[in-house]
Amino acid sequence: MKAEVHRWGSTDDGVLIEFTVTGKVGGKPISWHAVDRFVIDADGFASERVSYFDSAPIALTLAGRPRAWPTYLRSRLRG
Repeated sequence: MKAEVHRWGSTDDGVLIEFTVTGKVGGKPISWHAVDRFVIDADGFASERVSYFDSAPIALTLAGRPRAWPTYLRSRLRG
């Protein structure tokens, strides 16, 4: 998986980053757009991160690629 940043901007308490994630699932390409919001504390460290994206395309892609199911399930069990 890799991410390509398209743009970013500061907010009152942090930063927003817009990007696209691309990679392969079940041997086939997959990609999705996302926005991450980071809250920066007084010491300059990220104290909070929230990622916004539409998960429906990812779920539909995974559902159509049974070859990827075991890897996906193992990753969920580890977390």
